[in-house]
Amino acid sequence: MNMGSLHEVLENLVRPFMDEAAVDAHEDFEPVSIHEKEEGQPVLEAMIGQGFIIRVEPYAIDGERTMLRVFYLAGHFLGNVALHAAVIGHLIENRAFQVRYGDGLFEDGQMSLGFDLVVRADDEAMVRMRLMDLVRLAMNLEWYYPMWMPMRLSWPSLIGNEVDWGDLPKGEELENFLETAMVAPPIERTPRILLRVAQGLGEWKTVLRLLREHPEELTMEEFGPLKMLAHRECGQWLKAIRTAEECEIEDGSFPDAPWMSPSYLHALIAVGEEIEALRLLGPSCDEEPPFYDWLRGFALHKAGDKKRALEAFETYFQYWPGDMIALASTKELLGEEE
Repeated sequence: MNMGSLHEVLENLVRPFMDEAAVDAHEDFEPVSIHEKEEGQPVLEAMIGQGFIIRVEPYAIDGERTMLRVFYLAGHFLGNVALHAAVIGHLIENRAFQVRYGDGLFEDGQMSLGFDLVVRADDEAMVRMRLMDLVRLAMNLEWYYPMWMPMRLSWPSLIGNEVDWGDLPKGEELENFLETAMVAPPIERTPRILLRVAQGLGEWKTVLRLLREHPEELTMEEFGPLKMLAHRECGQWLKAIRTAEECEIEDGSFPDAPWMSPSYLHALIAVGEEIEALRLLGPSCDEEPPFYDWLRGFALHKAGDKKRALEAFETYFQYWPGDMIALASTKELLGEEE
């Protein structure tokens, strides 16, 4: 099978679904594109949902069969990427996907999940079904990261900054880069890239300082949810709630968000507003994201309804049995930590 035939595989089996699912989420990234890698290997890339990227590479097996290598580019981690990969791997182990291990993960902190699929020319329905499953997983993980892995950097957040991400130092040198920049006068800084470095390193007080000292470059309209997240990570629950209100949160959701904010609900419960959180969450339904049930359990436990709290936690873990972070948090909450 020649490269032209591989292009046809992408056009005929993959692109129809991607054209339907892709979004114009960033001015520097095409919703769907097919291009060639340096060795002439074609690859399709699409931006989906809230701004995550799916990449598909076809490889010929014989005259009739092609292997599709599908990647969901989950994001970038600056530290403990092996630990984060292990956590995500455990989370999805009962699904048909796996973490992609390699140089990109260990050297650059770029995490990808995906699957391999052998197809023939008439397998568009099967490809569509598997891609829909991957998009569903990616959408679920888009709430999982702020809930449990807030230091994860999304790909859109690394595009269009003052400094190209690949030109930054690595490891401890990146920490020194941030520290040195924060000593400099604000006018000499590159605030957007520094903000992402601070987030990736979990330097939440520095995140708040940058937002405070660079209001024109780092507007509340764009970075309000990150400010709320930083206040939550600092345990500043009331400030987190006030920030969300400044960002015109309504019924627990930011404008144009597909679900309620886990950080906002977490802050409400932490300050004793668990009844309000339960009102916002409402009764469980099939269309909602799974993390609603974990937060219901948290709120019900705080309200003293241990029985219903356990039922909500059990419902969550039926969907995500491999969520070790939520399991540890739940055990600690219930007083069962060893």
